[in-house]
Amino acid sequence: ALSVVVIAQNDEDVIGRSLSAVVNQDLDDEYEVLLVASGSDRTVDIARSEFPRVKTIQLPTPVLPGVARNIGLWLSRGAYITFPGSHVWLGERSLQHRLTAHDAGWDMVTTAVRNGNTSGPGWTSYLIDHSGQLPSRPSGVFHGAPGHASYVTDDLIEIGGFPIDMRAGEDTVVNQRLTASGRRAFYCSESTFWHASPSTTWPHFVKHRFTRGYALGRILRGDGTPWRLRRVLSVCWSVARRRVKALREGVAWADPETRRHFARRRPAIALGLAASITGTATSLMRPGRLSGHDDVRELPVAPGHSPRIVAIGGRPGPGRRGLLAPADREAAARALEVLVEICSMVEDVQPALALNVTAASVTIESDGNRTISMSEAV
Repeated sequence: ALSVVVIAQNDEDVIGRSLSAVVNQDLDDEYEVLLVASGSDRTVDIARSEFPRVKTIQLPTPVLPGVARNIGLWLSRGAYITFPGSHVWLGERSLQHRLTAHDAGWDMVTTAVRNGNTSGPGWTSYLIDHSGQLPSRPSGVFHGAPGHASYVTDDLIEIGGFPIDMRAGEDTVVNQRLTASGRRAFYCSESTFWHASPSTTWPHFVKHRFTRGYALGRILRGDGTPWRLRRVLSVCWSVARRRVKALREGVAWADPETRRHFARRRPAIALGLAASITGTATSLMRPGRLSGHDDVRELPVAPGHSPRIVAIGGRPGPGRRGLLAPADREAAARALEVLVEICSMVEDVQPALALNVTAASVTIESDGNRTISMSEAV
């Protein structure tokens, strides 16, 4: 009923803590756990040796978060899906509370966040990012697009999954699209997780806030041309006002200890907001065109040409899924290489692929003379 997809890149120091919290959940229903990892460290080795029930997918090259999320999405089998990161560890029965809310009819379920990085930069990042989802906030309807959520799997497939070329904010794009399409979000305070911000030093904190602000600029700008200065200033002012409003509302929900952190870290919060706004302005005014919303399954086909690949690791019919479905030869060749690498990695990947392939044979053509049959691959 539920798929849990953990994405990781060179996270050998924290992956054990994250996976341990996932596999030890007390759930009234069955759930699957998938790890989609890229990088060159021992992340996958640790998962395979210490958590044999986790399906591990080792990608041959580093990828951006949206790519890793989409691979987990295409390989998932649950009616609902959630993406706890490698720097996150779940609280007790966190998944059960999510599942209960989904079964009650909610399309997206967002939950309470606890701070897992108690350094100065860590606390400041936590207050900026999660002031709207403090554990002391009561459960209820969440208005607007949540910062993070679990989903109805078919809803994600319907909108094409996550953007694949964004370093941050890919889940924000998805949540905005789902909200705009009429999906409803529920805030469940009983479901909690700890999040450890990667910022442990102030230079990293400023850089991280800038990167997140830059990602927001890409979301706002889309693939359009650079904005004029007046428009940029207006939008940045509006974003800053909304952030300050969210922080004030967070203070209203906060417990006494968290309020003390709010009061103590006001200058650092202002620094973080300034770095984020600077990143947003930089993105909005950057020369050239940005393409932060391209979906590899919707690449344009040149006139007179048909797509070389319809699906990889897919299933036929309206609910078909696939790792990638590019339309040009170069992208097709890359997709084929990824598929071959995944299928040849380890045994526990093969059942995940096989369960998502119901066609007797699916032939994948990359350049006219290289083909691979799905029945052979799995």
